[in-house]
Amino acid sequence: MSDPWMKWYPSDWRSDPRLRMCSLSARGLWIELIGYMHEAEPYGYLIINDMGPDIDDVAALVGRPVAEVRKAMAELEKRGVYSASPEWSAIYSRRMVRDKAKADKDRQNGKGGGNPKLRLVVNEGVNPPDKAQIPEARDQIPEKKTRTAKVAVAHDEKFEEAWQAYPRRDGGNPKAPAAKRFLSAVKAGAEPQMIIDGVKRFAVAEVRNIGTPFIPQMVKWLNDQRWLDYGPNMPTTPQFDVRKHLI
Repeated sequence: MSDPWMKWYPSDWRSDPRLRMCSLSARGLWIELIGYMHEAEPYGYLIINDMGPDIDDVAALVGRPVAEVRKAMAELEKRGVYSASPEWSAIYSRRMVRDKAKADKDRQNGKGGGNPKLRLVVNEGVNPPDKAQIPEARDQIPEKKTRTAKVAVAHDEKFEEAWQAYPRRDGGNPKAPAAKRFLSAVKAGAEPQMIIDGVKRFAVAEVRNIGTPFIPQMVKWLNDQRWLDYGPNMPTTPQFDVRKHLI
């Protein structure tokens, strides 16, 4: 069961160019659908009674004429406001799915005592080791530096692979901040290959927006953990025509 409340980011809503290009009617419909997606299972998907509703069902849910809802859905689809899942034959909110994945991960880390990358293991009731058994810090420094340097080089190579696969956009796309954010994500526990695969699937999903301002800067894409939106269950080629399902 979902929480009776949900996070809302007014600044993100107002600044999303995809939504801003939609009519007030389409944006209003999207808010209505977000409410149903908040109560759905899996979270963030437009699923009612274990299936994706068709256009007549959506019109009934929001209490508006089918023609009006069909037009609004066409706007949302055209602007790329939502994504479509071939697995569930339903549309979903990328932001809601991403936030749910992050919340689940944070909750799991909390049960284990915090971030596994930062958590210290304490052996209660065990006497501390003899000082003579603890290697001097200076003896560990050269090895640590060498290992860290090798890891950094490997991650730099992985970032370069992700950078080359990232779709081009109309406007700036600074590389250095993106590389820094990539390394930070990896240090926080993200798998480099998962990010790379997410970039490649993102490029396929957004092929019609390549070369436009609708492709975000890579640093923002990484900050928002967008690779979670394009996981292994997403196709590498379009398979689901949402217009046949909803319009």
